[in-house]
Amino acid sequence: MNAALLIDFGSTFTKVCSVDLDSEMILGTAQAPTTVRTDISIGLKEAFSILKETTGIETYTARLACSSAAGGLSVMASGVVESLTLKAARMAALGAGAKVTRGFHHYLTNSDLKIIEAEPPDIFLLAGGTDGGNSEIIIHNAGKLAGLKRAFPIVVAGNRAAADEVQTLLESAGWEVHVCPNIMPELDRLDIDPVNEIIRSIFLSRITHAKGIDKAGEFIDGVLMPTPYAVLSAAVLLADGTEEESGAGGLMVIDAGGATTDVHSVYDGYEVSDDVILHGIREPRIKRTVEGDMGVRYNASTIVETTGKESGGGLSGSGKNGFFQGMDAREIGELLLEIGGHPEILFGDSKKEFDRALCKAAVHTAVKRHCGTYEKHYTPHGARYLQQGKDFTGLGTIIGTGGPLVNDSNPAETLSACLFDGREPDSLRPRKPEIMIDKKYILYAMGLLASIDAGKALRIMKKEIIKISQEQPDGNNR
Repeated sequence: MNAALLIDFGSTFTKVCSVDLDSEMILGTAQAPTTVRTDISIGLKEAFSILKETTGIETYTARLACSSAAGGLSVMASGVVESLTLKAARMAALGAGAKVTRGFHHYLTNSDLKIIEAEPPDIFLLAGGTDGGNSEIIIHNAGKLAGLKRAFPIVVAGNRAAADEVQTLLESAGWEVHVCPNIMPELDRLDIDPVNEIIRSIFLSRITHAKGIDKAGEFIDGVLMPTPYAVLSAAVLLADGTEEESGAGGLMVIDAGGATTDVHSVYDGYEVSDDVILHGIREPRIKRTVEGDMGVRYNASTIVETTGKESGGGLSGSGKNGFFQGMDAREIGELLLEIGGHPEILFGDSKKEFDRALCKAAVHTAVKRHCGTYEKHYTPHGARYLQQGKDFTGLGTIIGTGGPLVNDSNPAETLSACLFDGREPDSLRPRKPEIMIDKKYILYAMGLLASIDAGKALRIMKKEIIKISQEQPDGNNR
């Protein structure tokens, strides 16, 4: 049989997916706890064994993998202005499938350097200055980084007038340096694709070994990309289609996970009316955000606390708008302790309502942070709205994926928490999208498959990603 084995080494679970390439059918999926702290191949073997029982297949013509295990791909970034070059650097790193652990703006300080040495990233993205603009800061920051004792690759993507001096300074100190075009050559223009490519290249050549993925080498042909980039690639393919086949149009993918909740979107969001004024950096059509404090297992306590503060209900989030409204605070505390000791735990029926509340709160917060905002101002010519970020109110499709949503008995209800809410009219979240679910959790797999056959990956997604709600009403979605 002409079949492909597609693997995701996740932070909590290792997932596998078997695909018949001739019939373009999903033959089976399986998962097992990720064992990156010991030998990552152990979890893979267990997942593969479960899959084999389902499919009967042992030999595959293609075996591709992605990974977010052991924290995924960590990037620190620096820029000149927090809302401009640093924000651009963050978007570039996130678009490559990385997790931005720290961001620094203006001059790096000694305190910043201590943080970098104490928590060294896999890659440092050094940006700053438009072309022909400020050179002093990026040169100063390069000098500071050159004196560090902990080594990691540095990607330089700032003012082109300073690039040669920065490269020479770092390389003469023994650093591995990759120079890219400026991520913000002009104040109103971004160029992040070259940075994406370099970061993924470094991931392939170095990071997979550092994370221990090479221990599973006998089972796979290679790790092609970070898991978030695989999901984003699938989203872009499904939205835009191929030359031969049309896509679904603008969409958003909400990937709820144990360690983070990621939001991927393929949408313009800048069709403004005469009474709207755009403010700040114009975000790219393809966008990804990562909420490292919204993982429904590793950050469960933070989700409850954040929701409680936002709703005015304290720890339990029992305020009138809280997702945990009506739940006993003591029971919530006991469940959080249980999750803290065993993040891989899957709750039974009696506790699933708490899991759903966790996921709803995470989805709500993650999408709210991903979407733009309106701020109303009064002028001599009447009311005007200042728009920051993208307007998703007209978005046509939302797709839920990730374990907490895939295993939810009512994912439509859970995903409704991310929709436009009349009580938060300044948040430009989707109003009435078609809601779909990646029930077999195949988006990562289709992102991998697209690297060898985009047409097959697109057609499989169209068959397997199912509609669960035609539309949702405005108003109270909690």
